[in-house]
Amino acid sequence: MVKGTHEDVKEYFSDLDFSAPAGENRHIRFSSVSMHDEDHGRIEDRDYAVSDDVAWLITRHPDWKTIGSIGMAESSREIHGQRTLERRFFVSSLPADAEQFAKAVRSHWSIENSLHYVLDVAFGEDGSRLRKDNGPENMAILRKLALTVARADTETKRSIIGRRKQFAWSDEYLEQILFQTDLASDSSDSE
Repeated sequence: MVKGTHEDVKEYFSDLDFSAPAGENRHIRFSSVSMHDEDHGRIEDRDYAVSDDVAWLITRHPDWKTIGSIGMAESSREIHGQRTLERRFFVSSLPADAEQFAKAVRSHWSIENSLHYVLDVAFGEDGSRLRKDNGPENMAILRKLALTVARADTETKRSIIGRRKQFAWSDEYLEQILFQTDLASDSSDSE
């Protein structure tokens, strides 16, 4: 039975030990980079390994012809004396560049924080009870549109929730944001 791609990548990196001396991990080919952060009582070490040794993987999974590299991110966190370890595995079409790989993995969370978190907190997206037909997808589009409009107001210090309330309370404020910002000029330029 052929394993899945995830299992194969996981097995490739299974014996990798970032704390071992460099020569002890010679059974696989990889480049790596490590990062250390201490903030708000939390200590976090993040290690990233990426390899361009993928010919065997493409042979095993011929539909994945564009694989350029495989990678692993290992995060070790210590919060109030409690330590956790997490390993995540990746397949990429990019060349094996440890710095670029680490940046890509980290930037994934900025998307999570800047979009999904705001959609949940300001718009209650996770609590939505829409489940039928196109309703969930349609509302997701409307929420993202409303968030784009709310973020277009660069003058005020209000939160996104405050801006949403202001849109509902004041037609003038809503019209000002819709028609007197870069948002309006972008749409007229494309016509």
